Amino acid sequence: TEIYTLSLHDALPICFSSVSVQSDRVYLGTLGDSTLRAWLTRTGRRLWSTVTSGGLESTAALGGGRVFVESNDGTLYAFDGASGHLDWSQSIGGAATSPTLVDGVVYAAGYFTMNAFIASTGALLWSADLPGLVRSVPAVADGKVFVSDESTTALVALDASTGTQLWGTKIHKGSVQLASPVYHRGKVYLCTSGGLYAIGARAGYHYWVEPQGCDQDTTPALANGVLYTDGDGQTWAFSDQTGALLWSASSGGGDGPPAVANGVLYVTTDTGTIQAYDIATHALLWTSRHTGSHESGPAVVNGMVYVGGSNGLYAFGLPPS
Repeated sequence: TEIYTLSLHDALPICFSSVSVQSDRVYLGTLGDSTLRAWLTRTGRRLWSTVTSGGLESTAALGGGRVFVESNDGTLYAFDGASGHLDWSQSIGGAATSPTLVDGVVYAAGYFTMNAFIASTGALLWSADLPGLVRSVPAVADGKVFVSDESTTALVALDASTGTQLWGTKIHKGSVQLASPVYHRGKVYLCTSGGLYAIGARAGYHYWVEPQGCDQDTTPALANGVLYTDGDGQTWAFSDQTGALLWSASSGGGDGPPAVANGVLYVTTDTGTIQAYDIATHALLWTSRHTGSHESGPAVVNGMVYVGGSNGLYAFGLPPS
């Protein structure tokens, strides 16, 4: 089925962030000009933009009418989602990652710390030292904060209420650890340059590791018991229980995280397109037009696929029937 481009607006200088969508608004930060932008989802009309104090590699966390992003100079921002007005900001000591919002608390990693703030006010709840440099997004679930670091190559679990370290476990030593952990039903899944890991959330037990199908900067997508990853120029599908390879496809996969919605897997490619696969038949359904080079991952909301590229913000959808 052919797809169409709904909106295309100004070139985006160096876009590593993924798109965030809530209600009728889409948000995206850019590294090259340290700017957070907001558009209307259905028309692509620009609503506002605001410049931060450092480049934005951060994917925005959304909630309570606010947009939360981290700038690379180590500032956590909370902007009003409708107007772009700054509600509050806090220094977190360096950042090249994204915040996570859970139950009114924003969890944000500095280079060597994990911090928890009240989302409505910015008040600090706790700050905990971490064993190594962090460039991945924390996963928060089951009363724990899971974060991977690249200095000691460990996955660490913290108490979400106090910041107390509960356990840490070594993972494959890679040059950089950018992929973020994904939690599901008592396990934490993590891509590294040494493969895909399944680690027990309670105590850090290693259930299995699959050596192929991963790189160090692509966070896996999980749907219906299947983990989807990009690595080595291919898209891969693994069982979340055993790590067994279910299928793979040559996609020329990019660095953006894949997304799954309504039985379709969306992946970015190194050639600047999006590919859509039927997860039941593994067939390639369509390939988008060229969006320019990007590291951005797709966001799928209400039948639309949004992605940021060097040529602008794109929205794709099925044509009207």
